[in-house]
Amino acid sequence: MMNVYMIVTNDKFRLPLYWGDSIAELAKHAHMTYEAVERGIRRSMYGKSQHSKYEVVHISEDDGNG
Repeated sequence: MMNVYMIVTNDKFRLPLYWGDSIAELAKHAHMTYEAVERGIRRSMYGKSQHSKYEVVHISEDDGNG
């Protein structure tokens, strides 16, 4: 399984602003510190932030096209 980490718009559309295959890559693209992004991702994943700008999408290696 692969994860894609994203910072999204904080509206009903939740459009991606920045994304990366790792927290470090996302932090680099967003010009933020690793610690800030990691804290936001954790808060989002564990439900401590209701309207978080951080999202994690889990993508299975078997995408069903084969």
